[in-house]
Amino acid sequence: MLIADVVDGRLRAVPRGVMAAGNVMVGGRGGVDMPSKDVDRAKSHLAKYYTKMGDEAPWERD
Repeated sequence: MLIADVVDGRLRAVPRGVMAAGNVMVGGRGGVDMPSKDVDRAKSHLAKYYTKMGDEAPWERD
């Protein structure tokens, strides 16, 4: 899942990319095709970016 882009010559996470990936992780756009053993790790990684953005990951919301 693409969550980053090159900005000013440096690789940076892009908020819209993080949000799009989060949406896919909860089933949006048909969901994600990855081994079930890797899903928790991917969610954990994305959740760190959500925290940096001052938001909560979709799967952590009530």
